[in-house]
Amino acid sequence: MIILLFVIVLVTALWLPIPVGLGCFVGMIKSIRRPYLYYLLFCLGVSLPILWLIPNYDSDLSRYYDTMRLMQPLSDWSAFIDFSQNDRILQYQDANKVFNVIEYLIARTGRFSWLPFISTLACNLLVLFPVIDLRKQKKLDSWIAAGLSINLLLLFNLNLTANTMRWALASALFGCVAYIYFVKLNDFRYSWLLITPILFHLGIILAVILAVFVAIFRKGTRVSYLGLILGFIGFWLVTERFVGAGSAGMFAQITSMANIYSTDFLVRNSNGLIVLFLSRLSGVLLLIATLVVGSRSEKCDYFERLCRLQFVFWLLLFNNTMIFNRYVLVSSMLGLFYIAKNVNYVEKAKASACLLIVGISGLMLLVNASAGFKRMTFSVPLWELITTNLISLLRNVPIF
Repeated sequence: MIILLFVIVLVTALWLPIPVGLGCFVGMIKSIRRPYLYYLLFCLGVSLPILWLIPNYDSDLSRYYDTMRLMQPLSDWSAFIDFSQNDRILQYQDANKVFNVIEYLIARTGRFSWLPFISTLACNLLVLFPVIDLRKQKKLDSWIAAGLSINLLLLFNLNLTANTMRWALASALFGCVAYIYFVKLNDFRYSWLLITPILFHLGIILAVILAVFVAIFRKGTRVSYLGLILGFIGFWLVTERFVGAGSAGMFAQITSMANIYSTDFLVRNSNGLIVLFLSRLSGVLLLIATLVVGSRSEKCDYFERLCRLQFVFWLLLFNNTMIFNRYVLVSSMLGLFYIAKNVNYVEKAKASACLLIVGISGLMLLVNASAGFKRMTFSVPLWELITTNLISLLRNVPIF
């Protein structure tokens, strides 16, 4: 009987992989014994439509596709290395060598949509892991786990993970490794994990520095925090000077990026401004929600200390427009992780108030995710894509 049931489930999954994957959300949340199997199937099901995504001409994804077209004729690794040293885009991404290598490997196949698919799948797996882990340990009620998971999926929506890939991957990886290090390991021997997000985007350096600071200064004295803030202010004061002096190396990349992202260089219509406003407001609401379930004593754990620092520095970045917008993602994600970790250990009234705020924030994230999804174009109608079997999905991935 068990074998027959397994065969039926397997055939159904091959026949309708996307609906079955989405249906695994229930198993992922409800199952205590084997949540990770449902978790993997759900993330696969959510990510599969990206294989048929067509990039808009003005999107970051289109730029990645253009770079991969130039990579296609490269015959070997030496040719790739030479190309990396001369191509303007890859020079800009020089600190993100892992991502560049993934681009090259996918470019060789001609099926460029594997790149946004891998990004989306990885982001979903990374951001949902803390919630599933807490749920497996019975530290989180199923309905709360479901609500927080939906918020995380809306935060890291398909348009974000498929287009703004490097930043989405760096942010998701940072959140996951920060949770693993400060909540599960808490062992300085594994502190190297905290710097791995830089392999995908150098802009995550601020979040990484704050995490390393918490890992090193475990006591967190007022003097150390004051020194951190003064160092941050000093960096902004010398940024323009160093960039203007033509300095080279990683510091020059960081200062140049800080200058570029200190303004909002994107052209936004009224809808874009509304989305931006809702994104910022949802971040502020999640900050308030974390304060509601904040530590009941002066002594807080390391993960809570990290979350507090991230929120403080996010607010300090308010005048640095694009950087502030980017770090909404990091701060909101950490806020949701923190709520997942602590909401079951506070008074019922506080927990209810926190979850109400999270729900309101989720509605704003839903508007943003919907607006992003409307801008996405697929090579076949969405309904046909959802009802396509797995073999056809993989066999007919568009070739560019």
